[in-house]
Parts: sequence; structure tokens; C-alpha cells
Amino acid sequence: MLRLTPILLAIAYAIIAYRFSAWRTHRELDARSTELADPELKRLTDRLAASLEVARVPVFVYEIDPVNGLAAPDGRIFITRGFYRKYRSGEVSGEELASVIAHELGHVALGHSRRRMIDFSGQNAIRTVLMMVLGRFVPVIGPWLAGMVTSLLAARLSRGGFGDNLTTGLENYNKDIWAGRLSMEMGGYGEPVFLRISGDYTKDESDPRGGTRLIPGLASGAPVLDDVFDTRGGLDDPIQDVEAYGLAMNAEIMVSDTVTLRSISAWRKDDSLGPIDFDALPAVDLDVPGAYFNEQISQELQLLYDNGPLNGLLGFYYLDAKADTLFDVRIFTTFAGLTAFTRADVDTETYAIFGDLTYDIGDRLSVSLGGRYTWDERTADILRQNYLGGGSPFFGGAGIPFGAPSTNFQGSAKFEKFTPRASISFMPTPDHNLYASYSKGFKGGGFDPRGVGTNAPAAVPGQPTDAEIADFLSFAPEEVDSYEIGYKGSLMNGALNVAAAAFYADYTDVQIPGSVACTIQVNTGSERSPRRGLQSVGIARLYRCAIRRIYRQYRQHADRCRRIPRSSEHA
Repeated sequence: MLRLTPILLAIAYAIIAYRFSAWRTHRELDARSTELADPELKRLTDRLAASLEVARVPVFVYEIDPVNGLAAPDGRIFITRGFYRKYRSGEVSGEELASVIAHELGHVALGHSRRRMIDFSGQNAIRTVLMMVLGRFVPVIGPWLAGMVTSLLAARLSRGGFGDNLTTGLENYNKDIWAGRLSMEMGGYGEPVFLRISGDYTKDESDPRGGTRLIPGLASGAPVLDDVFDTRGGLDDPIQDVEAYGLAMNAEIMVSDTVTLRSISAWRKDDSLGPIDFDALPAVDLDVPGAYFNEQISQELQLLYDNGPLNGLLGFYYLDAKADTLFDVRIFTTFAGLTAFTRADVDTETYAIFGDLTYDIGDRLSVSLGGRYTWDERTADILRQNYLGGGSPFFGGAGIPFGAPSTNFQGSAKFEKFTPRASISFMPTPDHNLYASYSKGFKGGGFDPRGVGTNAPAAVPGQPTDAEIADFLSFAPEEVDSYEIGYKGSLMNGALNVAAAAFYADYTDVQIPGSVACTIQVNTGSERSPRRGLQSVGIARLYRCAIRRIYRQYRQHADRCRRIPRSSEHA
């Protein structure tokens, strides 16, 4: 009997946790929510209730900022204050919000809310058992390990290839991937402090994927293969290996009923090695072994304010990113043992401050103004070196340097820009919304990591200076001015929803990666590139009978669930 004590205690704990969690959630929702009183949304929910043949669909506004919908098993539906603000500003139509309410009714009808609460309690029971067992053997860190284990998710994908590499004998288009994710959180659900820390890891050891030729080999005459999933590519180094992992932390502190502090932190790293046989033949016509190493860290801080008709956001953003690219271009059939090696290290450091304010002028008019100031710095170290006698030493080749580097460049550039945003939304009636917006976009310039410095235009032909090479390899920031006017409305007593918009985008210095001839790899751009267009969407309600049949379950479920404790579920 004593051996069963931990299990019995865990079951008892699960039942108590379920009851307590339901009671606490019910109390939290009652304390921080008010019934929806918006006349337009009330009209839509009344129409939905009529379709379901119920007296009404109870909808409440939950006073939190995230955009979300929630469902309680007793039939109450909640939309968050952040979601309702999106509706008031014209970003979401009444019909779109009503569709979310209908979605939440589906959760109620199918019992998802109650099931999630039971699953949560079961997870707590498992955690309790593990804490007792691990705590006995590892007294200090046992409970901590139990919490991590119950939050760990892992997945594996492994399958054979659709074809074969007829040269190397490896499978083609196979998969050998596994991934894991660990998440820990505390607070939230009405608590003034919320913290979530998560990490993920992915490992891909699939065989290299080779293409199929559409024409016979020009030199060898090798015929086109019968099976498009087969290949003849002979390059098998480096061994394909992709590894990616990262950490993220989100924190939120409710300073008061109107002020919230938020922090979003992230770090990510990935390393990729792989062979690319462009010619898909055993001969080294165009073989490219490659390696890519990336790492970045970012931090964003936000101050949110919400007080009646006025809500706003003030924030700061930082990014430090490194991107290192190394590859050979082996063209042995063009010239025996000739390899063009490229090493391009490009670093980016970005700072930005931003803000946005939205003010509701009465029930019909809403105005929003915002802006962002960005500082960008790009630093590049680019080397292009030819080798003879084999591949480059980095990829284990026996080649030796042949001539001077065609590019040996180190440089940096700074860019900064203010980008404003403005919008206005007017609702002449609850069924119609007119809006207009303007925004400016900005993407910093940089250096082409594959450019050939010796091809730079020079005052002395064939002898470009450092400044001339820097000018040749660099590209300007891309900017865009975007204008949009639109209409969203509900016609024919809600049977037809219409959204129409006209937009105009004026781009400057569009960044278009490309190549000129076969010797220069550049980023080109046009000085101005306007884009304009019209867009319209119409949705007619054709499935009312089907919806009525589906949500008849909602009525039955709501009648059954009036006696059970209330809880909520995030959609």
C-alpha cells in the first residue's frame, strides 16, 4: 500500500488542482471582465444566437492586452480588450470578430475547455509523482528536473528516400530529422507578473538532395534519367549536417491597470554544412560544397498604456547578427583543378526606438499615429580566392592559391532613418468602416557578399582603389512609401461581407540580388519602382444551415455544463 501512496496522492492532487484551478479562473474572469455592450457586435451575436436557436450568446470583454479569444465550459465567450481595440481601430471587422466568437462556441460545443483543464490537472499529477521520486534520489534539483521533463516536447522524422543517388549510393529525398522543445512559465492568468522561457533544438542528418537533369550531359552525353527522384551527382563532401537551436524569454509586468511593461528576448544559432552538385553528374562540372554559420541575439522592451479612448506603445529594439558564408565553386572540367573560393562574413547591428498612439474620438472615429527611428550598421569581410589542384583547404581540398584574391575587402557602413505611420478609421454606421493609412518602410543597405572587387569600375582600368571597390560592392538602403484606402462592410443584413482596398507603394532603391554576365555577383536596384493595385474580397453566407446543425451541439452542451466549475481556454 505504501508503494501506491505517491500515485494515490498524485490522483488526489489532480482532482484538487482541477477544482481549485477552475474556481480561481472563474473568479479571475468575473473580476476582470464586463459583458460586451457594443451595439454592432451585439447585433451580430444576436443574429448568431438566432441561428443557433438560443436566447443569446453571452460575450464578455476580458481586460488584458493580448489579442485572443477564450471560451468557458458554461457557455460564456470572452474576447480580450486588445482584440476589441483592433476592432475599434478598424483593423478587424465586426464580422471577423463574430467569426472568432463562433470559433470559441465550437470549443464549448466539443468540450475542449473542460478537456484542457483535465489535461492540465493530469500533467500536474505526473509532475507531482516525478517530484516525489526524483526528489528522493536527487534532493536539491529533483523537483526542478521534474518540471522540465513534463514541459519537454520532442519529435522525430525518419523515412527512406523517394529515389537514389546512382553515383554515391545514398538515398535521395530521404529524411532523418529530430527536434526538441522545452518550455517553462510562471504567472499569467490574471497574475501581475508573467514569465515564459523556452528553448528548441533541431538536428537534420538527411542525405544531400540531388536534382535531376532535364537535358543530356553536354560533354559526357549522359542521358536523362527515367526517375525524376534519381540523381547522378558525385559531390559527397562535406557530409550534410544541419544544426539549429535557440532560446527565448518573454516577460510581462502589469504595473497598474493602465500600464504594462513587456520584454522579449531571443538568441538563435545555426550551422549548416552540405554539398550542392549543380550539374547532377559524376564529373566536377559545377560542384559547390558550402558552409553557413549564423548567430543572432535580439532584445525588445515595450511600455504599453491603455486608458479608455487612448492607448499607446513605446519601445526599444536591439539586434546583433552574424552571418558567415563559405563555399567552393569547383569547375574542374573547365580548367583542371580550378576552384573559386568565397568567404563572406557580414555582421549587422541595429538599434531602434518606436512608438504608437491610438485615440478614439467618439464611437465612430479613431486616429492612430506612430513612428520608428532605426540605426543600422553593416560590417563585411569578404575574400574571393582562386585555387588550383583541387578544392580549397577549408573544405579539405588540396588546392593551392592561384594569383591574387579577386576580392579582399573589409569595410562598414551606417544607415539611419525615421519611418512614420498614420491611419484614420471612420464608421458611419456599425455595418460600415472606411479607413485610410500611410506608412514608410526602410531596409538598411550593405555589401554584396559575392561581389568580385577586381571588376569594380576604376579611374585606372584594372586597378580599382579601396574606395572604388567599396562603392562597387555596396548597395543603398531600400525605402518605400505606402498609401492605402479601403472599405469593410456588411451588406444584405449580414449575408454578404465586403472588403475593398486601393493601394500605392513607391519604392526607392529596390534591393534585387542577381548576377551580371558570369563573372560579377551584385545587388542591383532601380532608383524608383512604384507599385499600385486594387484588392477586393466578398464573402457570402452560404452555409447557414450547416452552421446551425454544427452549433446545435453548443445548446446541448451549454445545458449540460451549467453544473460544472467554470474555466477558460485560450484559442
